[in-house]
Amino acid sequence: MNKKYPHKIGEYRLSHESLASGESIAFHYHKGRAENCHILSGEATFIIEQTKIKKKVGESISIKKNINHSIRNDDLVSLEWLEVSIVLDHRIEMDSDSYKED
Repeated sequence: MNKKYPHKIGEYRLSHESLASGESIAFHYHKGRAENCHILSGEATFIIEQTKIKKKVGESISIKKNINHSIRNDDLVSLEWLEVSIVLDHRIEMDSDSYKED
């Protein structure tokens, strides 16, 4: 996975992210931020708590803070998305994600 926060605009952080075919991000949640993901290429499978949600190019999803979620690329092509993170609690580091134990 490619993750960077090249742009910081006040309370917002903008990043361009990608997953190769078959890759996924483990279940995790964000303590101090919410995020909005907009699909640029491929098709994403988000798992929010226990619910699977598929998103295609041009579609978006919002994920509130403290909500367990995962993303995976079940497509044959690379998945790319734009993520806008909104800082909700300045006491918590922007990159501090909490991962569920297996």
